[in-house]
Order: sequence, then C-alpha cells, then structure tokens
Amino acid sequence: VTVTRTDAGGLTVTDTFLIIVNPVVDATPPKIAISSNQSSLSTGQTATITFTVSEATNNFAWNGSSGDIVVTGGSLSALTSVGLNAAGEDIYTAVFTPLANSTTPATIAVAAGKFTDAANNQNLDTYSNSADTVANHVVETNNIVTLSVNTTVVTALNLTNDTATALEASGIVNATAGTNPTGSVLGNDTGTSPTVTGIQVLSASTATAVNAGTNSTSGTSI
Repeated sequence: VTVTRTDAGGLTVTDTFLIIVNPVVDATPPKIAISSNQSSLSTGQTATITFTVSEATNNFAWNGSSGDIVVTGGSLSALTSVGLNAAGEDIYTAVFTPLANSTTPATIAVAAGKFTDAANNQNLDTYSNSADTVANHVVETNNIVTLSVNTTVVTALNLTNDTATALEASGIVNATAGTNPTGSVLGNDTGTSPTVTGIQVLSASTATAVNAGTNSTSGTSI
C-alpha cells in the first residue's frame, strides 16, 4: 500500500507499506447425517431418506444404482438436491423401496472418503470400521439408517372340505380289526400357512380345539 502525504509548504512524501494477510485455512472435514421418515416398511410402502451434509459439497452422488451410498434390502432412487438450509447444511433426499416378499432389515449408509467440501477436505465419518480404509475415519451412528421390513405376500386361503372313513372293529370279540381314517386335511388347501385349529365329530355341535403338535400319531383325540 502506498500513502502520499503533502504538508502545508507543499512538500510531498510517499510511504510504502507491505500488508501481509494470513488466510484462514479450512481443515475441518465435512460430515453427513442420514435420517428416514419411516422406521418400518410393509408391502406398498416407501421411505424418504434425507442426507444432511454439514457444509456445501458438489460431489456427493447417487444415480439410483451406484455412487457414494451403500444400500441393502431394496432400492434407492437418484438423489434430489434440496440445497443449503439456513444453517449452511447441504440437503439431499431420495426414496427407498424395500424388496418384495422380504423380512430382512434394510440399510442405507455412507462410508468415509465419499465426498469433499470446497476446501477439498474429505469426509472422515463412516458407519463401520470395516466399511472403508480411510485413515483416521470416525464411526458415527447417524451415518447409517436401518429400517425393519415385512413385505411378505399373504395369499388368501382356499379351503376344501375333507372326508375320511373309519371302520369300527367287528366280529366275535372284535376279532375283525377296524381302520382309522388317514390322509392330510391340508393337502388340498391353498394359501399362506393354513393350519388345523379344531376337529369335530359330525354329530357334535362344537369342535374340539387342536393341541399343539397334533399329527397323525399324537395330539388331539375326540
């Protein structure tokens, strides 16, 4: 900076000053927090997953099948950039759809070393010690979301009446042996997990509840 001074007598003096500015270096790595608007999903349901980055980033990516996110138990749509919020956090969202006919929990996670801030600091937060090999990474619980899933398809029961014949022993001193009815009462029924809950003599007005473990040789008798 050059400063020129002139006194009352017209004498001019010029001074030169060197100003050194020490810039503030950003050495703070960005972080990410993942959240979901649902904790459990059933058939036909989806969850909106929100990714909150602690500061602006332009290289956090997911195209719907590959990128910086680890997805299990379903599919995640491409990221939608919401932009910076009032706190300067960079917000992204995506929609998660669970696998059909599944009861396996689903996870959405981000490991360390997946994105950087404007100063080229990479994120060091991760969801598991084994998720990456980035030096000095830090495991954070909000780097992963786990959703319970039950998309099991229940098929309507289609039950068919069953008949079987029993012959009573006969002859002198019941010398002629009788026969018990045989067969599976569920063999001609369809649907999700049909079970026998009771048995009833045709002449009876009510059924006898079936004991646990009833089968062809043990269980409930009437």
